[in-house]
Amino acid sequence: MLIGAVQFGIMYLAYLYTFTVLKAYQAAIFTIFTPIYVVLFDAILTGKFRRAYFIAAVLSVVGALIVKYEGVSRENLISGFIAMQAANLAFAAGQVFYVHWKRKHTTVKNTEIFASLYMGATLLTVTVCLFTVDFPATIRNLSSDNIIALVYLGIIASGIGFFLWNIGATQTNAGTLAVFNNALPPIGALISILFFGEYKALSPEGIVRLIAGSSLIVGMIFYCQRITFRNYETHPSHTRRG
Repeated sequence: MLIGAVQFGIMYLAYLYTFTVLKAYQAAIFTIFTPIYVVLFDAILTGKFRRAYFIAAVLSVVGALIVKYEGVSRENLISGFIAMQAANLAFAAGQVFYVHWKRKHTTVKNTEIFASLYMGATLLTVTVCLFTVDFPATIRNLSSDNIIALVYLGIIASGIGFFLWNIGATQTNAGTLAVFNNALPPIGALISILFFGEYKALSPEGIVRLIAGSSLIVGMIFYCQRITFRNYETHPSHTRRG
């Protein structure tokens, strides 16, 4: 429950606050530092700093920055940046701690424990909302589109999405997990191009940035996986730890 309160509860409270002080594209730019935090938290828990993973994380940040950067306004910059880093730290800490907890409790299935993570997040966020949200006014102003969006975000994007994310996190190494935190920009761009026809709005410079940044991120994923295979050849019994 504590892991869930951190990974989903604190993360979302800080993340959503960021949108009250920054524009969406600025908030998106500030999410790109999560891979570095993942590697650092893993180093703290394992007592071993993996330089290769850290380099991969830094390069994934560069790749995401190439894809996302659109300039940053200085208005509310510091408060927005701090809030977003709090969200990044919480999400990074939660997923890394979950991975290490799960590896110590191998007989416990993800389906048996994951509701506890959501319960921890729910208790924290509901407590905060009791002091900050006018529930009657909010309910009165909900439209059908709002309700559909909340159901989708709650059940599909957050509910199923985070469940699958944490399962995947337990099946890879810290470097790959870190870099995948920045896989959203190229994947999001690809979905926008394939399904929403946004390729028409891409400038030649935008296409170059998308290809360059995405290639760097994908390259770092393969780089970290190569480290896993190399370790497997050397220490087959340690494959799961990467």
